[in-house]
Amino acid sequence: MPNTPTIGEAAIVMSSGEMATKEVEKLLECIFGAIGKIWRVDKKFFDIVTALSGSGPTYIFLATEAMADGGVVAGLPRDLAMKLASQTVLGATAMAINLGKHPGQLKDDVASPAGTTIAGVRELENGGFHGTLMHAVITAANRSQELSERISSTESKDTDPSVLVNGHFDSPLGSPGAGDCASCVGGFNDINY
Repeated sequence: MPNTPTIGEAAIVMSSGEMATKEVEKLLECIFGAIGKIWRVDKKFFDIVTALSGSGPTYIFLATEAMADGGVVAGLPRDLAMKLASQTVLGATAMAINLGKHPGQLKDDVASPAGTTIAGVRELENGGFHGTLMHAVITAANRSQELSERISSTESKDTDPSVLVNGHFDSPLGSPGAGDCASCVGGFNDINY
């Protein structure tokens, strides 16, 4: 289950079903590993993962847009404001990943006493930024669970559940190019389905 930022940086989780062979698992790791990082999780966490990393890019897009809008209100040209906001998000994310520090520590490292950053953080917290993001993830997880239950009830009616994408049922692993990674596991013909 990858999220949308598939420019080599997708966040992907996998959970193998009881019928999955090691060869199929390896093939899927090869395919999805080409577009991002993979974590194995128990299927019981999929609704939460959907809310966090599946819906999460949109939360970041909204924050990036809001930062750019603030730059425009303060006087920057729109194009420059968008580029600066996007690069800032990219740089901050790289720091979080590469430095391995807790985001709260990184925030504290940037925020000088009585400085511009801590003044902005105070405004964000006055608006409930932290809690609002937390609630967005929780609300999305609850919605994902509702949709999962709806799909499960459809499965029980002998309907082919395949994969629900944008409100439509589509076949999994039917995408062109899926065979491009076949060489990493010896080819599709060598896999016992």
